[in-house]
Amino acid sequence: MISKRRHCSVIAIVASLLTAGSGYGQDITFRTVALSGNPAPGTSAGVSFANMIFPVINNSGQTAFRAILTGSGVTSGNDAGVWSEGNGIGLSLVLREGDPAPGTPAGVTFVPRFIDSPILNDAGQTASREFITGPGLSSNGEAGIWADGNSGLELVVRQDDPAPGIAGARFSNVIRPPVFNGAGQTAFATFLLGTGVNSTNDASIWSGGSGAGLMLVAREGSPAPDTDPGVNFSSLEPLGVQSLNDSGQTALRASLTGVGVTSSNDVGIWSEGGGGGLALVARSRDAAPGTPAGVNFSDLRDPIINGPGQIAFVGEVTGPGVNDNNNLGIWSEGTGNGLELIARAGRTAPGTGSGVRYFVFSSPFINGTGQTAFLAFLNGTGVNGSNDVGIWSEGSGLGVALVAREGNPAPGTQPGISFSRFDRYIINAGGQVAIAGRLDGTGVDITNDRGIWAEDQAGTLQLIAREGDLLDVDDGPGTDFRTISDISLGGISTGNDDGRPSGMNDLGQLVFRALFDDGSEGVFVSNLVALPEPISILLDIKPGGSANPVNPMSKGVLSVAILSTDEFDVNDVNIDTLLFGDPLLIDNGGTAVSPLRSSLIDISGDGLLDLTLKFSTRDLVEFGALGSDTIEGILTGETFDGIPFEGLDSIRIVPPNRSHGNSLQTSAIPEPTTSVLALAALCLARSRRRSV
Repeated sequence: MISKRRHCSVIAIVASLLTAGSGYGQDITFRTVALSGNPAPGTSAGVSFANMIFPVINNSGQTAFRAILTGSGVTSGNDAGVWSEGNGIGLSLVLREGDPAPGTPAGVTFVPRFIDSPILNDAGQTASREFITGPGLSSNGEAGIWADGNSGLELVVRQDDPAPGIAGARFSNVIRPPVFNGAGQTAFATFLLGTGVNSTNDASIWSGGSGAGLMLVAREGSPAPDTDPGVNFSSLEPLGVQSLNDSGQTALRASLTGVGVTSSNDVGIWSEGGGGGLALVARSRDAAPGTPAGVNFSDLRDPIINGPGQIAFVGEVTGPGVNDNNNLGIWSEGTGNGLELIARAGRTAPGTGSGVRYFVFSSPFINGTGQTAFLAFLNGTGVNGSNDVGIWSEGSGLGVALVAREGNPAPGTQPGISFSRFDRYIINAGGQVAIAGRLDGTGVDITNDRGIWAEDQAGTLQLIAREGDLLDVDDGPGTDFRTISDISLGGISTGNDDGRPSGMNDLGQLVFRALFDDGSEGVFVSNLVALPEPISILLDIKPGGSANPVNPMSKGVLSVAILSTDEFDVNDVNIDTLLFGDPLLIDNGGTAVSPLRSSLIDISGDGLLDLTLKFSTRDLVEFGALGSDTIEGILTGETFDGIPFEGLDSIRIVPPNRSHGNSLQTSAIPEPTTSVLALAALCLARSRRRSV
């Protein structure tokens, strides 16, 4: 039976949320989120935005940012705040300077300290480090972290709170910016004060990732997991915790001290990605994977963890044949085959030509599909100060490839204009990379030397916006063109699966701040390289019937048909992109399944060939794409031209639930997991691989 319902698709689910929350559609290249001079929501009449900084975006296309206010009743004590679209009904005030700080005594209020960005997760919740003042507190502000919870904005931690599980210890004022995952959990690094605390045990990392409240992850002076008895953490600096995935897992770098520890084995990387608590992944003096025998790690840099619990990091090596030109590398667990070498200093840098080699690496970022992106310095033939930096990515699905290099022509600009510097980069789940960069060359000056670029679905770098460009800030039928005088990409460098604030989501939408030559400014979202909304197709589950009965205990196959219409020809379908399952189960961690086989036949009798697909019922159940409560199935895919599509039809599970007993478990879903949004990203990644 063909469902008469016309559901939004795996990708359109996100688009519909975006439309409901903001009125933004896929056919609009830019959306104005906020503009100076416009009324600031949640404030009294006559109060408007003056300045906006630190914009971020989530995978629903919602944004958040900090802003300065102006207008009636605005003073230096109440002129700043945080706004978000995360509630799904438009831009709303999250917190404002001078307002009472939740979870604190009467009279304690927020004070302005615009140091870092708010974070907006995929549930639309915000988290941020803020500062407070009030009775008995420093007028300069004391630090704390607040996040959206079940009852609105809630205090996570503040200076002088007792440190859970450590008698007599409390948190100091050095609370670092948090990371914040899709489950509404935070993690952060801080120093401790109090009874028994000294310089050998005062640094600590905390997380709410267990779901049982704030818990200690690691502390200086405590035993280091997977090391010999008597080996303890000696330092958790300099950066503390850098990532937290949606499973509440984090990763960290630490120095060691104790029995048997020397300068050759005193650094390690630990991760919670295995699901069994903090575990050692790599340690100095360990053999460095992908290098010749005898080459070992000598130092390790801060790791980043992604959703599946895979990490990536920069390591330094020593041993036979190692020198200052080849002693650095990037290692990743992204393929699922353990720790692997991705890039090494001294090797030819892809896309640069003969004799040009990697020299020094920045920390890599890893996306939800295990692909890394990184910045590297170069040396070798023809390399000088104008072309010695580049950005590389595994986003094409075909290995490491050059995204952009200093000295190379900047896409979307006139001949003779090239990249001169890179300020920030992001890789999303679809493998797209966004870059904030600077320019040099013919006609370039301080009025037009900054811009934002991002890869489209084919992996081609496109100019999003540049200083000197005209931008229409009117979202209505009229126009209001203004000249950009300064531009900055939102968020920070990230892999979008690590709890860090991002300026590009997994759909390819970007958020940025733009200042204009008339003195105005605003926050904007670009849809230029975003994943397009899919077209709807006619789907028929169990063709030839009307009830669509499906027995999950069956060892056979489930038939699903895509019906041709005058507007859609099934001969255009790329079979390799097809995925099927219960949309609700997929959205909660199930893995959609590919067809076993396919055939062309006119099922509907209209003279047009239809595409019939056979799916293993056992696979659908085992991978969490079909359960005892399933009422509908969704099929997603792409045409050979890369156009996404989706179709949905109803399902009636037989026999009834009560006859299954405990034999059908839909809550235990095996890895790998694929969410609704991840399916969209997977479609994007596949289309990119075909185009390379």
